[in-house]
Amino acid sequence: MTSEKYTTIMNDKTGSDKFDHLHLQRLLSRGLTFSPPVNIIREAGEKHTGNNISEFTLAEPYSTISRYFLEMKYEEIIPVDSESGIFLPRIPVSLRTGTDELMKIVDKAGAVIPSDGHIITGSSEGQESLFTLFSIVCFSLFVKFFHTILRRKSAGDITVRDYDYLDLVRTYEHKYTPAPGEILTANRENIPLMIKAAGRSMVSRKLVDSIFGNISLREGDYVYISESGSFLDDLKNRIVKLPLIGSVKSILQPSSELEVHRNIYKATEKQTIIHGHPLFTVILSLDSRTIDSPVLGEIPVVSTESGSGLEYSVPEMIRRNGNVIAKGHGIFCSGNGDFEQSLNRMVEIENYCREEYFKRLI
Repeated sequence: MTSEKYTTIMNDKTGSDKFDHLHLQRLLSRGLTFSPPVNIIREAGEKHTGNNISEFTLAEPYSTISRYFLEMKYEEIIPVDSESGIFLPRIPVSLRTGTDELMKIVDKAGAVIPSDGHIITGSSEGQESLFTLFSIVCFSLFVKFFHTILRRKSAGDITVRDYDYLDLVRTYEHKYTPAPGEILTANRENIPLMIKAAGRSMVSRKLVDSIFGNISLREGDYVYISESGSFLDDLKNRIVKLPLIGSVKSILQPSSELEVHRNIYKATEKQTIIHGHPLFTVILSLDSRTIDSPVLGEIPVVSTESGSGLEYSVPEMIRRNGNVIAKGHGIFCSGNGDFEQSLNRMVEIENYCREEYFKRLI
């Protein structure tokens, strides 16, 4: 894949908060399901609001997807996956190209797609936050695009133009395969090493975008879990050890889905859990029929919108099946002893969902 240029609109913050181009380039080269080798061409050096504002040009397949929404004259894109919706409830698409006008939109919404198809994000929390917002927009665009095509096909409204765009994007379709060289077998003498290897494998297999996903291991009466907001391929000093039962006291903030993990361990004999957001698993889960027990293949799908919450619905389904998909949110896979079983199972499920998606378009 070839990448396009990247530009940065700087603010007054220079000193220690000044952009480290090499650091941002490293962030941009990882964490996305399609991760182009982005090169930073130039720094615009303009001054605007108190936020750091970054402008990204899109590599494929995201550039084609953004053109699709621009051609449809969307005023704003509403993310359909639950994770993107938490951070960016809407992503404005603006025909306005004036810098000051765009900056006002970014300050209010966090991100905007101007008429040239770039992505502009703004945050007061530094470069990693800017990258995370960029990643969220890319993930949301991908899921929204494929979900829109599938919905139009189901409603009988799909057009030749839809198929044209689908063919262009499908060029970048790929299967998810195991990553060679990772040591994932049980090594209870070095639990952090096991978790870090599993995290790197999740990212290298493209089962997670950016920081979204979490991973844990149970050892006796304790749970080791990835820190909230951590990159799963860089978990050095970002693994939290907590009691299985009782209050949580830690300097590090554990994953926001800690209670899901703890309840799974309480309800089952499972020893490892991974949670990721493989693209086609998320997309197809949004199309799961409204029936008493929706499934994708043999994997149950639970709602993230109602009921007693994932911390109760997911453990019950894990107890019955070992794996469960949360609608619009991703998949939880469990294993015994090490992470190999759960990682391979997630790969199998994502490959099934990708193939099933295109079958539904025939």
